[in-house]
Amino acid sequence: MVDIFMLPENKVMPVQLASTVYIADSDSEVGKSIQFLLETDNIAAVVFADGQGLLDQAIANPPSCVIAEAVLPDISGVTLLKRLRQAGLQTPVILLTNSSEVSMAVEAVKSGAWDYFEKPFLQRVLLDSVNRALGQSQQY
Repeated sequence: MVDIFMLPENKVMPVQLASTVYIADSDSEVGKSIQFLLETDNIAAVVFADGQGLLDQAIANPPSCVIAEAVLPDISGVTLLKRLRQAGLQTPVILLTNSSEVSMAVEAVKSGAWDYFEKPFLQRVLLDSVNRALGQSQQY
């Protein structure tokens, strides 16, 4: 059974469409491909060029989930995660990395990352993680 809510003019939309995922990746093509992947699963997604832009928008309009590259041009994904928490947001954060550096993964998990994937990642695995995160974020 799919949960629904009513839109203006009595249009019906799955709750999942009410969820928005913010994405920040230094490679705009990766960000766009993740956005496309999510939108094919009826999950709204917004891509940001940097972490600070995502952070500013998240504080003003909290997303249901964040996917961020662990190393962004302006701030690290872990710093982004910590700043979201300092702002009082419990939004699930999934971090992506180009490196298999264990210390970075440990820091991400200790900082409260929802999940952590090394690029290249399997699309289905990322999508499953996002869907679990969205289920969790609806409980807040």
